[in-house]
Amino acid sequence: FFNDTADTEIYTRSLVGSVRCVQETDAVLNKENLKLLVDYFLGDNDGYNELLNEDGVKVEIKSGTELNESVKLVRTIIALDAKYTLQNVLDTILDVNSRAAWDSSVHECRLIKEVNKNLALYYYKVKSPIIFVQDRDFFEKRIHFREKDKVYIYYAYAPEAIYPSPESNTRGNTIFSGSIVRKVGHKILITSTSQIDFKFSVPAYFIGRKAVDGMVLYRK
Repeated sequence: FFNDTADTEIYTRSLVGSVRCVQETDAVLNKENLKLLVDYFLGDNDGYNELLNEDGVKVEIKSGTELNESVKLVRTIIALDAKYTLQNVLDTILDVNSRAAWDSSVHECRLIKEVNKNLALYYYKVKSPIIFVQDRDFFEKRIHFREKDKVYIYYAYAPEAIYPSPESNTRGNTIFSGSIVRKVGHKILITSTSQIDFKFSVPAYFIGRKAVDGMVLYRK
């Protein structure tokens, strides 16, 4: 497995075969290509509609991507005050057990396996915003690494066969999610984008509102 300075494949060959997302290839799963992938989706400004821009929180939404044309892409930008250190922020983001405390859409989250210091597999459940629609759960892999003054975090779904839904919930699909965390002046800036298939039609307001709720709570 790679470390913070190596430029090698993230997974051993056996783990690639069992854990990777359907859109991923062996070539994608190295540090440099994951960095390019996250940079590409965070830097593409075409087609976004702004839902919120106030008090250090910005939320934008756009139609689908080449990964999935029918599922909306959400981008959030949050600026944290200087009283938070970069390490404080990273510890909170990467601590699976604390996610339900700051992400208002999640009411259960647990670590399934910490493969190494860069790769973790975890499960979480999201309460449906629509009456009579079943809750959704997700099983994801998360990869994070440092690149100079930035920390990259990449998320994508892991196959259900590895960890089936324990309560027979409908399994959602994290097509792609990526974040960059860095210090800019006297602020900690978190820029994130995500394309998540909830397996039902999610109103744009819900997507934006939940993103805002989590970010605002996180700032506090």
